[in-house]
Amino acid sequence: MLQEGSILYTKYGCIVCHSLDGKITYGPPLNNIFLKNITVIRKGKSSTIVADRKYLKKAIIDPGYEKVSGYQNKDMPQTYFSDEEVNILVDYLIALGIEDQTSE
Repeated sequence: MLQEGSILYTKYGCIVCHSLDGKITYGPPLNNIFLKNITVIRKGKSSTIVADRKYLKKAIIDPGYEKVSGYQNKDMPQTYFSDEEVNILVDYLIALGIEDQTSE
């Protein structure tokens, strides 16, 4: 599953804007986002949420729904992934987050 996720992450250009090593690029780094408290902006209002599986799926399917604070003026292209691809990408991000937590 990790290999499939890595392939999709590169194939669809996610890596161009979202680093996997914690470095800031165009969008927020995603290597250690899973189960972290993050501040998001939705309809001009700020709130803190947990970046759980449901959040990750929504962020991939509907990237304009809410944006991570500090990135609200940056747009992610609309995605057209299959349900299977979304699940593979989410599983990949979850695995990266777990990997990061165990290596700390």
